[in-house]
Amino acid sequence: LKNDKLEWVVQKATELGVGRIILMKTKHCVKQDASESFIQRLRKIAQEAAEQSEGAQIPIIDTPQSFNHVIDTAQSLGKVHLLNERGGEAFAGISKGVFLVGPEGGFDESEFLYATSKGVTMVSLGKRILRAETAALAVLAKVLL
Repeated sequence: LKNDKLEWVVQKATELGVGRIILMKTKHCVKQDASESFIQRLRKIAQEAAEQSEGAQIPIIDTPQSFNHVIDTAQSLGKVHLLNERGGEAFAGISKGVFLVGPEGGFDESEFLYATSKGVTMVSLGKRILRAETAALAVLAKVLL
């Protein structure tokens, strides 16, 4: 996501109780690199959001990593679910795990193939195509409910 949208997602995701945010470089990413000062800004936004939310944890915010690296390491954190606007399992009943939200423009076909080869579950939020920032918060809201 572009800076302002990513900052907003970090703020709202913190308020909703996310534990970790892994920034991911994909083929369709608008922003491929993030400076250390930008990562520190995101961490400050998360800290302020946690304080405002009285008791929300401050999520770990990782520096950007390649899509393949995220897939390879995320499995140690829990079951991995990739949001797929083209379809997949219904989201109902999923209450925890790692959720991969695509960039503006969605994931590339090669990324879907790699994720599938690693056993990542494709999930759908329904028939609507959501903006990346909307999808991220929709996932968190569904997990909370």
